[in-house]
Amino acid sequence: CLTDINILILTTQALQKLHLRDPNRVNLFDISWDHLTYTLWSQCRTEVSKTEWWQSSTNKECQHSRYFLFPICEEGHWQLLFITNPTTNPRTFLFDSSTKGGVSNLENLSSFANGFINWFNNSNKLNFIEISLADTPQQTNAFDCGFFLIQNLSILLNLTMFHVNLAIDNHYFDFRNVYTKEDMEENRRKALRWLIGYARKYRETYSELFPRNNEN
Repeated sequence: CLTDINILILTTQALQKLHLRDPNRVNLFDISWDHLTYTLWSQCRTEVSKTEWWQSSTNKECQHSRYFLFPICEEGHWQLLFITNPTTNPRTFLFDSSTKGGVSNLENLSSFANGFINWFNNSNKLNFIEISLADTPQQTNAFDCGFFLIQNLSILLNLTMFHVNLAIDNHYFDFRNVYTKEDMEENRRKALRWLIGYARKYRETYSELFPRNNEN
C-alpha cells in the first residue's frame, strides 16, 4: 500500500522521465495539480464557495497545456481524472481501478470538472460534465489503487498523440489488455525498489545538510 506522498513522488517521477525522453511532449500534459486540489475544493460546502475557490487559484501557467491530469484521493481511494483543453469542446475521462460497484463520487467529479473548465475559460456556467469511464484492469484488493493510478498515468503519458486523440474522439480509452496482473506485480516491485533508493538518497542528503552534533 502506497502512502499519499509516495504516490505523488512516483507521479512526479513519471513526468520527469517523459521530460528526459521528449522535452517538447511534456508540455502537452499538466499534472501540477496534486490530490489536495480536489480535497480542498470538496470541502467547500456551497456551489458559490466552490466557484470562489477556483477563482482564487493561481495556477494560470497551465493554460498552455493540451491535457490536464488530476490525481484524486477520496475516502482513501485513488483515481485519475483526465480533462482535455477546456477552450475547445472539453472531454473528461476517469481512470478508476475499482468500478465494480459503480463510481460513488461521479457527480462530485462532474461538478469539479465543471468548476475547472469555468475557471479556465473565465466563465460561470453550471453544466453537468459527462465523464467517460476508461476501461482499465481492476484491482482485486482494497489497497492497490495507488499502484494502478501510477500505472495508468505512465501508460497515458507514453501513448502516441495519435492514440490519445483517437481515444478522445471515440470517448473511450481501452487499457484492458495493455497490462496484466503479472505486470502490476513487477511494477509494484520496481516502484518499491525505487522508493527505497529514493528514501536512502534523501536520508543521505538530509544528513549532509543537517549533520548531527556528536556529543560525548
